[in-house]
Amino acid sequence: MKKIKFALFKNLILSSVLLVTIIILTFSWFTQSTEANAEGIYIKCEIPPGIEVAVVKPGETPESNQYSSGSVVLSKDNQEFLSELDLANITGDGKTFYEPLLTQTGNGATPDLTGDGDWDKASANVSYISFDLYIRSKEEKKISLLSDSNMSTVANVITGKDSANKSTEGDFSRDCIVGATRLSMLDSSNNRIMLWIPRPDLKIVYDEENIRMDTDVAKSEYSGETYTHTYCTIDQTGKKVRKTDSDAITSSKDASTSKYVFGENKEITVLSDLDENEYYTSHVRCNIWLEGEDSEARMALVNGRFQVFLDLDSD
Repeated sequence: MKKIKFALFKNLILSSVLLVTIIILTFSWFTQSTEANAEGIYIKCEIPPGIEVAVVKPGETPESNQYSSGSVVLSKDNQEFLSELDLANITGDGKTFYEPLLTQTGNGATPDLTGDGDWDKASANVSYISFDLYIRSKEEKKISLLSDSNMSTVANVITGKDSANKSTEGDFSRDCIVGATRLSMLDSSNNRIMLWIPRPDLKIVYDEENIRMDTDVAKSEYSGETYTHTYCTIDQTGKKVRKTDSDAITSSKDASTSKYVFGENKEITVLSDLDENEYYTSHVRCNIWLEGEDSEARMALVNGRFQVFLDLDSD
């Protein structure tokens, strides 16, 4: 009988993760390294006419000369806040993230909800990706995330013997790690605008004989588990708890492209505050992480790659 490697929250560092954020954002990590190898980090931001954007470390305010129109490029050379990035064990509600203590259970591990040990809060741009996206215009505008926004595997073939970036644990691609990704946006008052499960259609399934990857999973399957955001946190009384979030947005399949996409146009901010340079300005915080409570956060998918495409528009 094949021994199944099943680990929750463990070994989530990706050796090669391609993120395309408002159009392209590339990172690389290596499981052999305790630090992020961020050579070649690259963000290209395609911007609608009449809009300028700046990407900065959370909590920072950009200078006027940091804004760009048409496109913007971000690299390790000019963004020091990415230098310590090293994706690690993470769980959260999109605002607060923890690296919980784990209890080993045979071949797996689960967060210790009953012990007295302290949980560390996860560090932005160490354990997960976080940045503030500033947006400005000479006119008052509403900014929306469009329905075609999506996250996808880098591999075109993700199941079967011909899977690209194939897992050593089965006939499927490691790139299916995208199933464990989450993206949240917060407004300038730290209120959560949205939490998105981009690939609920992927489900890794373990049994006594093998591991397989189910695709095109419907919400009606597996009791809707893969369409639910489950996470661990510490409540107001200090108790460690596991929760589910019914407000998470889940992608749907686009009939024309067969891609799983955001599926709706969602307003994320309004440019209504006039700054000293006579620009209407606002910003949102973007967090991208691997949710350890998701079924795809498994050893079988370590070294996976995924792409993120966020399509913004104004009116």
